[in-house]
Amino acid sequence: MHELTSLEIGILVRELKQLEGSRIRKFYDLGNGAFKIAFYKSPDTKLVYIRLMKTMNLTEFSEAAGGATQFAMAVRKRAENSVVDKIQQVNLDRIVRFELDKGKRSMVLEMYGKGNLFLMDGSSTIETVYKTVVQKGRELKKGATYSPPANASRSIFDIGEEEARSIAGGLAVEKSLIGSLSGVLNLGPIYLEDIITDAGLDPMDTGISEAQCGKLADSILEFSKRLASEKPRIYMKNGEAVEYAACSVSKFGGLETKEFGSMSQLLDELYLTDRTSVPDTSRQERLKELTLNIEKQEQLTAQLATDSVNYAVYGKAIMQNMNRINELCDYLREHRRATLEEIRDKFPGLGIKGLDLKNKTVNIELGE
Repeated sequence: MHELTSLEIGILVRELKQLEGSRIRKFYDLGNGAFKIAFYKSPDTKLVYIRLMKTMNLTEFSEAAGGATQFAMAVRKRAENSVVDKIQQVNLDRIVRFELDKGKRSMVLEMYGKGNLFLMDGSSTIETVYKTVVQKGRELKKGATYSPPANASRSIFDIGEEEARSIAGGLAVEKSLIGSLSGVLNLGPIYLEDIITDAGLDPMDTGISEAQCGKLADSILEFSKRLASEKPRIYMKNGEAVEYAACSVSKFGGLETKEFGSMSQLLDELYLTDRTSVPDTSRQERLKELTLNIEKQEQLTAQLATDSVNYAVYGKAIMQNMNRINELCDYLREHRRATLEEIRDKFPGLGIKGLDLKNKTVNIELGE
């Protein structure tokens, strides 16, 4: 199953527009890069399920959430009860921004790399982040300034004939046709490949003729029409889901299909089984912490038991040699310039190891 594409994110953002004007009622960290957000706008509460790289859909299913993680508490502190002013796809890329409280704060969801979710203030300074990322030229960490990647992509939703021909005719194919096309139509490999093969071309072609440009432009227009008129669907084999798409895709033409009224409905069903088995990592973290605490307590108890035995031995040795120790103390009071060798000769049975007249201490090793 492919990761969520820019095209599908664009469709989902359109479906999530109904949440604009609502308030964030609750934020849950479900573990393993999965989150659930409750949005309230009278008289309804709507739930959005997020799984990094996989989905961001309105959902009818509400799994139980464990105790709040530190990240969940940080998000709740800053974002709960905030008004969602705008939900938008950033630069037609795999980035979604929830603008809160008239730009005072934003929640940003990235669906590329390994995926991430973070909050930033009105000056784009990151306040809290799910996963800290520090790489050359890119930092996602508390206090860093966020800047999304530049993207020259064009929207497929309202493309016309003139723009389609401009895109096809303006391609500078170097390494591959699909790579070049992705620079102006950031749809995702599954859809770009479909557009190219429907034009009778090879995605790995390194050049394109004027006649082929015309065929590619026609294929782009045809795909745009399909996208506007067809429903999203899951492709199945022997009753099992093998792939999904926002509209029909030629390479899956021989498979069974199940159509849905929205992309959210499709993804809600597709990942429902996975959701019921997502580990509650917050609970695992608490159990791990408790286990470590128990181990530390057991180690401390064992050490105390050992120490109590040792202290009993030491006490017994001191009591057995108390008279000689007192005699040593009296001798040192009378002989303030005594040397280590002198007191060793005077008190051979005490096992004197050291003498510090300045600090008035004697180091004695006693047997049992």
